[in-house]
Amino acid sequence: MRLAILGAGTAGAIATRMLRRQFPNATICIIHSPVIPTIGVGEGGGPWFRRWLDEEDITAEIMTNEANATKKRGICFENWGNHAKKYNHLFTPTGIGYSYHFDAAKTANILLRNIDINVIKRTASEHLAQNHQKVAVELDRGEKELFDYVIDCRGFKHAEKNPQGEKARPLIANMATLQKCQEEKLDSSPRPNLKTTKAVARPFGWIFQIPLNNRLSIGYVHDSSLSTAKVINQDLDRYLEERGLLAINTRKTVQFESHLGDKHLEGRVYSLGNRAGFIEPLEATTIELTIHHCKLIAAHIKNRERISGNYWMIARSEQRFNSIASSNMERIALFVSWHYSNGSIYNTDYWRKAKRNHERLVNNQVSKATAREFLIWRDTQYTEECSRKPSKGRDQMFFAWNAHSFDAIRRSIE
Repeated sequence: MRLAILGAGTAGAIATRMLRRQFPNATICIIHSPVIPTIGVGEGGGPWFRRWLDEEDITAEIMTNEANATKKRGICFENWGNHAKKYNHLFTPTGIGYSYHFDAAKTANILLRNIDINVIKRTASEHLAQNHQKVAVELDRGEKELFDYVIDCRGFKHAEKNPQGEKARPLIANMATLQKCQEEKLDSSPRPNLKTTKAVARPFGWIFQIPLNNRLSIGYVHDSSLSTAKVINQDLDRYLEERGLLAINTRKTVQFESHLGDKHLEGRVYSLGNRAGFIEPLEATTIELTIHHCKLIAAHIKNRERISGNYWMIARSEQRFNSIASSNMERIALFVSWHYSNGSIYNTDYWRKAKRNHERLVNNQVSKATAREFLIWRDTQYTEECSRKPSKGRDQMFFAWNAHSFDAIRRSIE
């Protein structure tokens, strides 16, 4: 079996390492362009990411020394809801559980180290031709490589926009202005709390602050249809001044299209990471979803090999895979959108629009079954329903979140 992973960012590196373990006898190629950089900001993971790293024997020491990582115990929400406050959404009630803040590019290098793969540093064509047996990946000089399955992790698509436009977006944010910083006081005084990602409400969106052990990654998440670059940069300058932060690189912007995605699998091509769907940076959902969907991909490939030649069963299996993946995306969209449902201390166009958008998402955009499940979680923490269920585990989760998480967000936005 020949497997190809397109893209060597965080999602591509995770997929490569996970599939190498699941398919020890397969030939695995990772194809990526050395001239197309990753987004290159500090990232934060969730509990699933840390547990998976432990399984791969990638220790906290390795992450700290080689990926500038700090331990992430949760997210600190500032000024969400209708009055000024800070609230820590910790992964566990005691604050013991943790994941990592880390340098994305360095972490990808760690994940791809010491595993048996072929690396092809070339640009692959956007179009992937396939039939029932193979996928053809055309490289930039016209050569074609044939694979049994392809996992496309090349980030945001630069395709035509959805004809529904803004109405098709599950969340309103579509741009992040990024800045790397240091604290201005670099003396022996205690450093600020490095245990949480900050999510700070601002008039025109919100700012994430991710602490690595050598710098801070800052991002101003906003809706470009409501605020100009000048307005965002001015407010970001105010934020840096208020927090005593010193910019250490040239500021840049990343545009993204928030989308749920409905074709996570087409034939023999799987989409993963930002390629498959993206909500927004809040709650750092992409890595958790990538790990979960990698497990689904591995199981699906094994099943497809068993039913090879039965095209009716293959079609049903593809439909089922897309249904599960889309349902997961809807759950993430609802949970993240819920953070906006009570606005912030700023009564501005951004926050008013975000509040209206949450209601639209619940009532009109996601499936009725997923919306109904979300409302049970939101209104009752699912405690009564869980007690009636014969099994535990997944039944006590709404994607990656449990009753503790729902309670924490309720307190953050009240």
